[in-house]
Amino acid sequence: MIVTFMGILAIAAGILMAAAPQRIVDWMKSLEPRRRFGLAIGVRVVIGAIFLLVAPSCRLPAVVQAVGIIALVAAVAILAMGQTRLDALIDWWIERSAAFMRGVSVFQLGFGALLVYAGGA
Repeated sequence: MIVTFMGILAIAAGILMAAAPQRIVDWMKSLEPRRRFGLAIGVRVVIGAIFLLVAPSCRLPAVVQAVGIIALVAAVAILAMGQTRLDALIDWWIERSAAFMRGVSVFQLGFGALLVYAGGA
């Protein structure tokens, strides 16, 4: 159920990004950089650990395991990157056009759908 729920959240985020990309940009800008850095790492560690723990009970355990590993590797990469480089990456991202973000939202929706399916037992 956890993986399915995370898939639903990913779908909701994809819909929001498609419908109102500026809201995502405004939210990212509103976060204090130090907090944003901690959240970027913490969320990935938690998701990675949870996905690795629940993978055996999922419909597609290898997919859930892979997402968990990728999340943990991303957390380490962000930590190695440091706050300054993460801020630069986020600044680059929020300067993209609304059309670009809407295009990315298609992948977000697909990823969420995959998680919903993978999470089913």
